[in-house]
Amino acid sequence: MSSSPEPARATESYQPDWEADGAGDLFAGRFKIREKLGEGGMGRVYVADQVQPVQRRVAIKVLKADLEGASALARFEQERQALALMDHPNIAKVFDGGTDEQGRPFLVMELVKGIPITKYCDQEKLTPHERLELMVPVCQAVQHAHQKGIIHRDLKPSNILIALYDGKPVPKVIDFGVAKATARRLAEHTIYTEAGTIVGTLEYMAPEQAELNNLDIDTRADIDSLGVMLYQLLTGSPPFTRDQLRGVAYGEMLRLLRDVEPARPSTRLSSSNERPVLASQRKLEPKRLTRLLRGDLDWLVMKCLEKERSRRYDTANALALDLQHFLRDEPVSAGAPSAGYRLQKFVRRNRGPVLAAALVMLALVVGIIGTTWGLIQADVARRDAEAAQEREAKQRQAAEAKEKEAKEAAAEAKAVLEFFQNKVLAAGGPEGQWGGLGRDVTLRKALDAARVEVGKRFKDRPIIEAAVLKVLADTYWYLGQWEETIPMFERALALRQAHLAKDHPDTLLSMQDLGFVYCHTDRLDKGLPLYEQTATLMEARHGADHADTREAIAELAWTHVNFTGQYDRAVTLFERSLKSATLPAGSY
Repeated sequence: MSSSPEPARATESYQPDWEADGAGDLFAGRFKIREKLGEGGMGRVYVADQVQPVQRRVAIKVLKADLEGASALARFEQERQALALMDHPNIAKVFDGGTDEQGRPFLVMELVKGIPITKYCDQEKLTPHERLELMVPVCQAVQHAHQKGIIHRDLKPSNILIALYDGKPVPKVIDFGVAKATARRLAEHTIYTEAGTIVGTLEYMAPEQAELNNLDIDTRADIDSLGVMLYQLLTGSPPFTRDQLRGVAYGEMLRLLRDVEPARPSTRLSSSNERPVLASQRKLEPKRLTRLLRGDLDWLVMKCLEKERSRRYDTANALALDLQHFLRDEPVSAGAPSAGYRLQKFVRRNRGPVLAAALVMLALVVGIIGTTWGLIQADVARRDAEAAQEREAKQRQAAEAKEKEAKEAAAEAKAVLEFFQNKVLAAGGPEGQWGGLGRDVTLRKALDAARVEVGKRFKDRPIIEAAVLKVLADTYWYLGQWEETIPMFERALALRQAHLAKDHPDTLLSMQDLGFVYCHTDRLDKGLPLYEQTATLMEARHGADHADTREAIAELAWTHVNFTGQYDRAVTLFERSLKSATLPAGSY
C-alpha cells in the first residue's frame, strides 16, 4: 500500500490479480472505489481515489460484514492504532479511518503497488547479496515497530511487498492485523489471545507461537520470522514447508515447529533436487552457491531460528547489523569464529596493506625451513663422523662433503630469502623499475609469481618444497581461493609420501590438510577416506590413548557431523575418542 499517486508512478504496469468489486462507487462520501485489491481474514482491501480534502490514490481496508463482533472490532482498531504509532519509510502508513454509511470500520492506508519479497527476488533473479540488501531495511522497519511497542506476529513474504520508487526496489511492511502491544493498550477494548488459539502463519511462526498457551510472546518472535524469510530467500523454501506441516496431525505439526531443529541452509540446498534451478535464479553456480551459504550465513540464519529465544538476536537491529557485516566482508556476531576466520576476513578487507606482510612472512618461513634443514643435516653428518673415527678416510671425506653440502644449502636458503625480498616484495614497486609490477599489484598476482619461483628453486629439494607449498596453500586458503589450494596440498602430500615414512607426522599433517580442503570444496568422496586413513595410521603409530590419535578420530567425527549427516557414526567416533583418554591416577 503506497502514499499518494507520486510514489506509485514507477509501477504503472501493475495489474491486480482480483476482479473489480464496487468499481465506481463513492465510499464514505470522499473515496471513489476503483477496484478490489485483495481479501484477508478480517477485511477486504480496495484501491480508491480520495477526492477530498486532498486528492490521492489510497488503499481502503474495510472490515467484513460477518466479522462485526467485539473481538473483531477491537482487533481492527488495534491495527489502526498500531499503524498510526509508526512513521518509517519501510512501513505502510495509515492516513485516515472511520466508519462507512453502514457502520463498518475502515482504514485508509498508503497504497503499495508491489509484490511479495520472495516472488520479486526470484522474478528479478537477484543474487544472494542483493536479497540480503533488501532484508536490511525490513529489519530496520521491524525494529521501529518494536521500539513503538508493537510486535507484528505475522511477518511473511506476502506481508513484505517490494514496490519500485524511481526505479529502485523498496520493501514495505504491511498488515499489522494480528499485532501485539508490548507496553500499552492499542485500542479501547482489551484484546486477549484465547488459550488454544494459534496466531500467525504456520510456516513463518516462532516456536513459542506454536504453544497452545502462547500468551508469553515478545519481539523475538518476529526475529524468528525474519530468519525464516532469510532461509527462504537463500534456499527457495522455508525450513518447514506448507506440505510438510499440512501432511501431519495438528499436534505433530505444533511439535515440529516447537522442537525439531531445521537443517542448516547450506545442508538444505546441497540436498535439494532443485539446486540447479535455485542457483540459476541467484546467478551463481550450484557449488558456489552452496559454499557461499556455509559459515557466516549458516550461523546468521540459524541464530534467528534458535528454539530457545534467549539464544536468538536480541533485536531486529542486531540482525540488520550482522547482515551489513556480512555484506562488507566483516566478522558476524552469530558464531564463535576462530582466529583463522577473523584473519581471512581481515585479509579480504585489507588486501593491499597485507601484501607486504604476507610476502615477508613467506620469505622468512622459506629461509628458516632451508636453514634449519641444512643445520640438522650437518649435525647428523658430524656426529656420524665422530662416532666412526675408525672408519677409513673416504667415510670422513664423505661426512665432510655432506657438511659442505649442508652449508651450501644454508647459503641457498639465504639466497632464496634475498630473492623474495628483492624480486617478490619489489613487485609492489613502480612498473618496470627493479622488477616492479606496479604499486597496485595484488596479493594474488605476487603469490602466483612466488609459487612458480619456489617450484623451480626447490625442484631437487622435495622436503623443503613440500613445506613451502603448505605455506603457500594456507595463504591462498585465507584469501578464499579454495580451489587453488588443492594442487598445492596434493603435491605436498605426494612429496612427503615419496620421501618420508607414510606415518611420519608431516605426512599425516598433509593428509589432514588435503582431506579438509576436499571436504570444503564438495569432494567428500576424496576427503572422507583421507581422514579415515589418517586416524588409522595415527593409532598404529602412537596408540589409541595418544592425544594426536584422539584428535584425528574427533576430526573424523566432526566430518560426519558437518558433511555426511551420519550422526550415529559420529557419536561412535566421539565415544571412542573419549574412552581412549587416559585419566590421571585417583581421578573420577
